[in-house]
Amino acid sequence: MLRRTTGIAAGAGIAVFASGCGLVPGLGQTPVEIVSNMAEQTAEVDSYTATMSFSEGGVGDMEMEYTAEPEPTIKMLTEYQGTESTMLMRGDEMLMEAGSGMGEMAPSSGPEWLRVGESDGLGSEMDLEAQNPAAEVEMMLAAEDVTEEGSETVEGTETTKYSGSYTVEEALAELEEGDLKDASKQYYEENNIDSIDFEVWIDDDGFPRKVNSTDGSSFDTSMTFDEFNQGVEIDYPSEDEIGSMEDMMGGLETPSY
Repeated sequence: MLRRTTGIAAGAGIAVFASGCGLVPGLGQTPVEIVSNMAEQTAEVDSYTATMSFSEGGVGDMEMEYTAEPEPTIKMLTEYQGTESTMLMRGDEMLMEAGSGMGEMAPSSGPEWLRVGESDGLGSEMDLEAQNPAAEVEMMLAAEDVTEEGSETVEGTETTKYSGSYTVEEALAELEEGDLKDASKQYYEENNIDSIDFEVWIDDDGFPRKVNSTDGSSFDTSMTFDEFNQGVEIDYPSEDEIGSMEDMMGGLETPSY
């Protein structure tokens, strides 16, 4: 489940610069320009809170918080088959709260957080820039055909809905060489994804309020943004609170027979 969840985010990632255009959203702009400006603006937010839903059976919603201060950090709360998990990402480091996803099997002692790395088969994918779920909207920079669908209200906010698609080849061409491009390319190739269809609801400030994405077969996600730039604080553990997977296994009780 961890690889599945982070893989979707990796396949959606792209970093861009801020437009700083200062235009009223939609005024004299084409749908492609509106979506592009939205993507660039979203890339520069200081913080956000959001909820991501998956079509995969047994996977609950993922509650997300992001802050750029003191350095870019994401907190993800997920539920899989009734068991909750908490993960933190900062830079190329990913931490899992000890006992996450283990239910009654959670260890009774040991470190509070566990570092997930290459030894766990996930190291090459664990990069914050590639995993930031908000980066999903930035892939829309590759879309050349976008249609305005009309006005809709999302969670009490007035928005304009747009739909479109982009090919994987076009999306990857937008990326500079590096870990982000490698992670995205790997995910698309492993899942035989050639193109992505999307729907995005943009508010009057030019921010996305809801994003639906699908490749028509392997994944179908929906992300709703609650707040932007409202001062999210994420407590990141100190080094003495972080252990390894081996530490967790050592804290498990061995059943007696």
